Amino acid sequence: MRYALTVNVAEWPLDFASLWWEALRPHGMVVELASALRPDAHAGGPLTFRLAIMPGAFPGAERLGDRPWLAGFDASFERLDPVDHDRLTAECPVRVRGVYRRSPCEAHFMTDHRHTIADIRLQCFAAAALAAAGDGVMHDSTSGDYVLGAEAFRHAALQCNRYQVRVCLPVARYHRVMIKNPQAYARQSEEEDRAALRDMTAEDSIAIGEALLTSDLMRLAQFPDDDHPCSLAIALGLRTTAAEGRSVRDDGDE
Repeated sequence: MRYALTVNVAEWPLDFASLWWEALRPHGMVVELASALRPDAHAGGPLTFRLAIMPGAFPGAERLGDRPWLAGFDASFERLDPVDHDRLTAECPVRVRGVYRRSPCEAHFMTDHRHTIADIRLQCFAAAALAAAGDGVMHDSTSGDYVLGAEAFRHAALQCNRYQVRVCLPVARYHRVMIKNPQAYARQSEEEDRAALRDMTAEDSIAIGEALLTSDLMRLAQFPDDDHPCSLAIALGLRTTAAEGRSVRDDGDE
């Protein structure tokens, strides 16, 4: 799986590190770029950050901890030549054509199966911050969406929540804690889940519901009666009572 975002702006920010530090903090991420970034000298490769997640920043943030660690994504930067820029402007949707026409600077932000949910959030919000600061446009190649300016932050939050439900890769850090009481651990996990649900906004709830209903749970967790809602409930750990005394033939008659 590869997740790619493309951002087009008129000019590059003077200081990427300051831009991302200021723009991501309101969204619960304290970031420090590991090294100075010069777009003209960064043709492609990883960008590494020192990242700390603020407690309560988003559903499940507490599970990532509040201590900083290294995170990042792949990125490339280029100024499109006139031919490529004209082609991109002609092929994009009409509603964003004016923004593309004045935005020859193009940045690509990418993650794949090796990256964690923390990397994905960092990628999405870093791209959104660039689009917002440069009054540009962000293109999500996975969803096909084109998002203008500050609207990119809302799109970033929505996509991150969906990804967290569908994939939820483990964060690349581990607590050195010996679990000696499974019952206490189960209660603690349930309390954390309930707290995360209580803190969710209506938008987060809708995003997670959509992700669940379109996830592989509906396809993989199948039972003899091919009851998809029942399968989803069982996969989510809900108590269900299967109908008994029924059989279905190939022709559909009971």
